[in-house]
Amino acid sequence: MRLIFTLFIATLITSCSLINQKALSLQVGMGKTEVSEIMGTPERRSFNGTTEAWQYADFISKDQCSYITAWFKGESLAALTSREETRMRDCSKGILDIDWTQIPMGVN
Repeated sequence: MRLIFTLFIATLITSCSLINQKALSLQVGMGKTEVSEIMGTPERRSFNGTTEAWQYADFISKDQCSYITAWFKGESLAALTSREETRMRDCSKGILDIDWTQIPMGVN
């Protein structure tokens, strides 16, 4: 689990979006309230049993968006995943449906 977080943090350091900066404060085991206080309201929430995914989107530069998914197991943050994509206008339009077959190890 720490390896996933370490790789995620390294990816974030190379980007400069607001959500990436906020995500640097997150730690595995934080509760949903703590994550919400740091990251704000997610663009989209998805559920699968006791697993929940919160999705966030923000511009990195004029036409690059950063997407972060906070994965919860029960009430605790279990993992983060991220991706970047070129979008010309609205980053929220690039939020994809959660593919529950691609859930990070240790979350399900």
